Formats: sequence, structure tokens, C-alpha cells
Amino acid sequence: MDKILICLQVPAISRSFDVFVPLDMNINDLTQVLVKGVIEMSDNSYISSKEENLNLKNNVLLNPSLTLQSYGIKDGEEIFMI
Repeated sequence: MDKILICLQVPAISRSFDVFVPLDMNINDLTQVLVKGVIEMSDNSYISSKEENLNLKNNVLLNPSLTLQSYGIKDGEEIFMI
């Protein structure tokens, strides 16, 4: 499983996290994993809406059935959890 380092921006709590993520996991599953991680890393200051989406910096909403690899995401890219 190939992994890359992304900068996950979480505007709801004005924080960002550098996290390693698998390239081949579908966006839906990845979002669930990232939500759990953000809750932990923020000491429970982030409350999940259960409707989070991942967006690219240019405001492109990531399709839940695709993968980061299908979008050509590279190391160091910013992804926003909205």
C-alpha cells in the first residue's frame, strides 16, 4: 500500500494536520478514517457532522467512490475537510 503525506486542513477548528494516507483507499473510507483521527488529534474539540467531505485547494469536491491516486494527489498537497 503506497502512502503519501498530505496537509489536512480543518477549517471548522482552524487547524491543520500532516498525515500519511493510503493512495488506494476510496475517498469515502478515507474520510471516515480522517474524521476519527482529527477527533483524536484535536483532543475532541472537533465534533463530527457525519457529513464531512474532502475538497482540494481549488474547491474541487472529491468523489467518495474514487481514490486520491485517481486525482493524481502528490506528497505535500493540501486537502480540506469540510
